[in-house]
Amino acid sequence: MAPTAIDDEKLGGMKVLDLSKPQGYAQGLPVKQIPHQEYPRVIYKHPNAPFYVEEHRNVNHEVVHREVKSADHRTHVCKSKSEHEQKLAEGWKNEPYIQLAPPDPMDDLYAEVIAADIARKSGQPQTETEFDPAAAQRFLRSRGYKSETPEDAAEYVKAMAAKDRRGFLKQLAEFVATGEAK
Repeated sequence: MAPTAIDDEKLGGMKVLDLSKPQGYAQGLPVKQIPHQEYPRVIYKHPNAPFYVEEHRNVNHEVVHREVKSADHRTHVCKSKSEHEQKLAEGWKNEPYIQLAPPDPMDDLYAEVIAADIARKSGQPQTETEFDPAAAQRFLRSRGYKSETPEDAAEYVKAMAAKDRRGFLKQLAEFVATGEAK
């Protein structure tokens, strides 16, 4: 069903207007169909990083608070197909950017506890970087990664845990907790 708008030409010539009558019928509100238009079209530029840090300062220009905020997309309205194709070639997207929730500042406090829990459940000594190689390989395979040997998988898990402790260790902890790693 196409969208409708008020027909100003018919409305100006009407002598009686009864709003209780259906739209488009005699004495009802006159409407006309709006045709679909391809342009103007809105396109989006996605951010390079999902978050940015905003510093709040006092009157002495001292940093009193750092706030992590989610990045948003930029928009542009294309008026023609040639402009739309040019912007797509520049890296703009047709789909809007969906913001991620900012990281929880408490995650850093509990990263050591998560690593110890993983090590304890995998049967390894309670060190932060030791994981059961077979469990690491099963974890990576469940996420779509392929590894040649369990030792390669354990090295990959250690490397990923060193880069992104918050997200990767949480996923690994959930995997071990559900019992799929055993």
